[in-house]
Amino acid sequence: MRQLILIRHIKSSWSDPSLKDFDRPIKKSRIGDLEKVLSKVQDRIGIPDLILVSASKRTRQTFKVMEKTMGKKQLKAQVVFSEILYECSANDLATTLGNYRDSFEKIWVIGHNPGLTEFINRELNFILPNLPTSGLFVWEKNEAGEENCWNCFPKSLEY
Repeated sequence: MRQLILIRHIKSSWSDPSLKDFDRPIKKSRIGDLEKVLSKVQDRIGIPDLILVSASKRTRQTFKVMEKTMGKKQLKAQVVFSEILYECSANDLATTLGNYRDSFEKIWVIGHNPGLTEFINRELNFILPNLPTSGLFVWEKNEAGEENCWNCFPKSLEY
């Protein structure tokens, strides 16, 4: 694996309190947050080989927004919807990635906190207090083996 991109789902809607957390949709008024982030980084992040998506409703919807924003041709990667990624810990995510890291160069994960932020801090040794909704965190390793991390958050794009 040369590139890992962690994406937290679009802000969820709480308009129907009777829904289970797993079934909560995205807040439609916040779709623009992810669209802004993707338009800012699209040329820099390239095309994934594999996209791992939590099976929850809001992460599936986030993936659909990504497809629409980036174009289905851009996201012609293998896509895996996984219940394991819902409420996963940093260890669970590390184990899941371990199953794929030797077979894919560029892996993207669409998931949830606290697992994503814990993974960034523990496994990637990067201090990040919180990966916000629609936030994107990138870990890259170049051919010389040097690692680089960077991120893009909706609030950093507000003027």
